Amino acid sequence: MAALLDERESRDVNGELELPDKFPPEPQNGATEYKLHLVEPSDARVEHLTTQMKWRVEEGGGEAVYRLGVKDSGEILGLEPQALEKSLQTMTRMADKIGASVKVVRRYRCKGGGREVVEVVVQEGGGSSQCAHYLEPCVAVLGPVEAGKSTLLGVLIDGQLDNGRGQARLNLLRHRHELVSGRTSSISRGFLGFTKAGEVVNYEKCGSIQEICEASAKLVTLIDLAGHRKYLKTTVFGLTAYEPQLAMLVVGTDTQIDEPTCDQVCFSIALGMPLFVVVTKVDKSSQEQVTQTTDAIFTNLLSEKGKVPFPVHSTTDVDVAVKNFMEGRVTPVFCISCVTGQNLSLLQRFLCFIPTETKPLSHKLLSQQPAEFHVDELFNVEGVGLVLGGILKRGVVQEGERLLIGPNARGEFSSTMVKSIRYRINRAPCTQIIAGQAATITVSWGGQMLREEGENSFGTVLLSEAALDEAAHSCSEFEVELQLLEASGSSGLRRGFQATVYVASIMQNAVIDNIHDRECLSKGGDKASVRCRFLHHPEFLRVGNRLVMREGPTKATGEVSKLLPLKHTTPTTSHKRYSN
Repeated sequence: MAALLDERESRDVNGELELPDKFPPEPQNGATEYKLHLVEPSDARVEHLTTQMKWRVEEGGGEAVYRLGVKDSGEILGLEPQALEKSLQTMTRMADKIGASVKVVRRYRCKGGGREVVEVVVQEGGGSSQCAHYLEPCVAVLGPVEAGKSTLLGVLIDGQLDNGRGQARLNLLRHRHELVSGRTSSISRGFLGFTKAGEVVNYEKCGSIQEICEASAKLVTLIDLAGHRKYLKTTVFGLTAYEPQLAMLVVGTDTQIDEPTCDQVCFSIALGMPLFVVVTKVDKSSQEQVTQTTDAIFTNLLSEKGKVPFPVHSTTDVDVAVKNFMEGRVTPVFCISCVTGQNLSLLQRFLCFIPTETKPLSHKLLSQQPAEFHVDELFNVEGVGLVLGGILKRGVVQEGERLLIGPNARGEFSSTMVKSIRYRINRAPCTQIIAGQAATITVSWGGQMLREEGENSFGTVLLSEAALDEAAHSCSEFEVELQLLEASGSSGLRRGFQATVYVASIMQNAVIDNIHDRECLSKGGDKASVRCRFLHHPEFLRVGNRLVMREGPTKATGEVSKLLPLKHTTPTTSHKRYSN
């Protein structure tokens, strides 16, 4: 326990920080808890405090923040060293009971004495090869072509600096043409692990993804998305299908903010993702160029969206950025070099301490709902069967369970059985997965109900029968509360307008059949309730799904508000499910 307060730990939390006059009052809900002290409580009191800690951790989606030496009102009294030591011992005892870890992340010395206030992160999980506890915040990596996105991810994941010519990105690129052009055209994933103590776990320290998983208490999923205009539809699909909680905008000092980058940022913000900025290639640029790049990002792109830059130059800045970032107050800016390693440790610290869940409904609450597995990859393996790759959005899926798979071209589902499950991270076999986890699931053959070859994974779901109700079923017509982001010319969105709709793992053309109480949506910011219809076949939708609509320069986002009953009609013979 003394290690929490020894000299080495003090340096890790950046020594003593300036103490505010008063903290805001303790929130009744959420992941923040104040304690004046926890000195030698009774066993009954410890049980009560442990239950409270478990609730706070669940509220934070796997992490909670405790402030010791602070009253519920936010008044700061501080603790003497001995009382602080005993309080931390009690916290560790409580955390052990719920399978969590404790780490001091900030220390404040009270004015005029030896009293201190400490801020402690309680983090669920502690390392298991079965991956059942994994906390996986998902970060979408956006930015223009040749900004160094894949190189940055390669450096973070492999732990080896780049040679200045993009060598670090080679392990992330999936296709031969990507290796030749150096441009990402598909969606690839990488994983960055952290121990309980916040130390980085990557391929530099571990020889395989299995070893990284076993050594990590927390895993951050980094989704590398394409920056080129040609692959914008793939990038938008990545934003809706993988539902990242955060977005990282990567811009090189020698690259420009182009139209596809503006679209990426526009969609990510509209989908509710907090965004932070990484400026790369600072080793080959002057400080003036770095400042000009940062200014251009906010002047031309982010300022109009209410984003305020917060340059990160120290660990103290990282701690401030983490707290205010999730509250939407600031946009952290990291200026890094993948060649020299400048400021990479600050970016790693930020990724370590960002909350694992930014949405109000935690994975544990979602796990109590009927199973709903969204498929983004589907393929047949000889001798194995039909394999579905995707993310479990709700519920629990167990090996041997019978579920429904679909919808087919008529909107119908077929019964199938789960033959085997493997974690998508390390391909390790398991007997069940819970909401929020990515996996590959082998099922009994469902080929009789799947769609045309090569495109049948878009929109396919695996779910329990209880998941189908008035608010979640297959439909062709639906209503959405839509907001126009940008329109082409003066035409805007009108009845009969056709566009590609991206929602969950769906990507299909749809037409606007009606705009309630309006003739059209003609300028950015216009809102209306809109009735849409898929052009080719029904899809599984849920009320509350976030949606993106795009056709050329015309862009809109919204939320599904109503599903209309399915009318059985002959599906279109066209194999075209979405526009370019």
